[in-house]
Amino acid sequence: MLHYEHMGYMSIYDKDLFLEFTTGVIVSSREVDNTKTFNPDDPLSWKQLAKDLYELNLKNLKKGKPSNSDKESSDK
Repeated sequence: MLHYEHMGYMSIYDKDLFLEFTTGVIVSSREVDNTKTFNPDDPLSWKQLAKDLYELNLKNLKKGKPSNSDKESSDK
């Protein structure tokens, strides 16, 4: 375990195994090595997530697409 979080499935382990099933049969699998990307100063990677979302919004604005925050405010 790289980081313990007392909230459901929020703890971070050395590796994650993702399995995809179709009608009960494994059709693909993928293993992620979290030791390569784990940042002990930001164990849940909130900073990286915020940065990625900001960059995505900038890219969409340049393409003329509304950001998610624009959509949410228009829904209210």
